[in-house]
Amino acid sequence: MENKELTMDLEITLDRETPEGAGMGGHAQIESITDSATGDDLTSSVDQGLFFPDEDPSKLEKYLKEKFGDDVTYSEI
Repeated sequence: MENKELTMDLEITLDRETPEGAGMGGHAQIESITDSATGDDLTSSVDQGLFFPDEDPSKLEKYLKEKFGDDVTYSEI
């Protein structure tokens, strides 16, 4: 019997003001992150100090997959 994993869908709030103030315009940091299915706050599971370039969203996606598994999806709120 095949064991299928469920997709984890995350809701993410990104902070673009702090990176801008640090001279990193065009980047964002994760401000908060929530599991959309359960409402669980997962913010403490990520490094909020990391900068992700707006022009390359694959870097944020790769980071989230490393943290939460390959079947993770996300939307910015």
